[in-house]
This record gives sequence, structure tokens and C-alpha cells, in this order.
Amino acid sequence: MGVLVDTSKVPDDPTASKGILDRIREDAEGIGDAMSDGFGGILSGIGGALSGVITGGPFAPVESAAQEIRNGQEGLENAVNLLFGLPGYIFAYMSRNISTVWGFFDDNRRTMPFDKQLGPNKNAYIDSSGRVVLDGVGAWLLLVKTHARGTGYGGSGSAQMTVRVRRPDGSLYHTCQDDITTLNGTGIPTNPKGSGTIYSIFPVTIDEPGCTVDVETWTGAWRWWDGGYRYSMLAAIRHSTDTENPGEETVPDETEDEARKEADG
Repeated sequence: MGVLVDTSKVPDDPTASKGILDRIREDAEGIGDAMSDGFGGILSGIGGALSGVITGGPFAPVESAAQEIRNGQEGLENAVNLLFGLPGYIFAYMSRNISTVWGFFDDNRRTMPFDKQLGPNKNAYIDSSGRVVLDGVGAWLLLVKTHARGTGYGGSGSAQMTVRVRRPDGSLYHTCQDDITTLNGTGIPTNPKGSGTIYSIFPVTIDEPGCTVDVETWTGAWRWWDGGYRYSMLAAIRHSTDTENPGEETVPDETEDEARKEADG
């Protein structure tokens, strides 16, 4: 299925009244404000800020892929003022589809190359290995999306995505892992596996510039992982240049006494 670029939505003159650039400038500050209102507000703010450029955009459910897609941002790649007011941002997607069906990878793990930029960037860039580099300290919000294509090969319907943030020296700094199952119908292990989309949304506080973000996937059956900005996206948005409150990557289980105390009121 092709991608329709609606050029009528891209103004010839960037200063034209109420064009795409104007709408994004007006809404960009809403992204930062939304971050204090929880993830629901974050997504709402991001959606509002990009509504003038992307319809049925990168983080829309894959089931909506048949709907018209407009992306005027492709023609404005160097307009770094599109998201005026934010101290850092980048949007990347995979420039090719990635496969495990040839059996070259014994454990069905693949690194997802987010090697193509969508729109402008500021204080972040894509390196030669298809990783996003966060070139500024502070609080960043990462949003990652991958799409596992349906397959009839044997194996399980499980699929997994792991997002890793590494320090400039390559050492691991933060990890986020998300899982799905794509079994169709009865769920019998030999049943054909359907398609599925994995999302990962999390904040991370970067304390030194040059940290990288890489994405790895695993699938229980041979299948393809789809690229293009309809099916793949890695977005990084820096909300603040502060590095306080880095958080805890894992936390302990609650105790029985703590649970009993809550149950007793």
C-alpha cells in the first residue's frame, strides 16, 4: 500500500498565516506542559503538537494503516524551529524491513536499525549504526514502536522488544522491555501467528551527552519486522535540562504486612 503525501497541506511560504509551521509553534509548548500531567497528557500533547503534520501518525494503531496518511514533515526536514521551545527532539524510523525467516539468527533476535530521520532534530541525531544519540543532558521521554508481521511458520506467538540506553562508552544505563503474543484463533501453538505492534514509552534522565538508544526484538517464530514510519518509530523528546531525580529502574516487592495494612483500611 502506498503512502499519500498531501502536498496541499505544506505551505509554499513558511510565513503563511496559520500554516503548518504556525500551528506547530503554537502547540509545541503543550508537549512540555503535558509531561507534568502523566502519560495520558503526554500523548495528548504530542498528538496535538503534531496534528497539523501527521494524520493517522506514527503512533496510531497499525489496524488504522489503511486510512489516509499525510506527512508534510518529510519536506521540512531541516526546519529545526518546527518544535520551538523544546530543548531536544528527534523522530526516527526504520528504512527497511528486517527478517528472521532465513534462519541466520539462531535465537531470532535482531537489532532494529532506526536509521532514517523524520522531520527536524535538535540535540539528538542518528549515528551510522542506526541508533539515536541523545546529545544533551536532562529528562528525556522515549517512545518506541515496532511491528511484527504475521507469519505461518512454526513456533510460539510471543514477541518481545527491548530498548536499551547506553552511556557513551557503551556501558548499559537503562533497559525497558515489553512483550506481546500474536496467536490467532484458538491459540494452539501450531496455529498461524498474526501481526502485532509493540509499544514502549518511558522517561529517562540522561546525566551525560552522547548516550545512545538501541532497539532489539525477539520473536518465537520466524517473521518479518516492518519498517517505514507507518509501522516503526523511535521518538525522543527532551523536556528539561535538569538531571535531578533519576529514579529507580527496579523496585522491591511489597511485603505481606504492607498489603494487610492496606486491606484492613
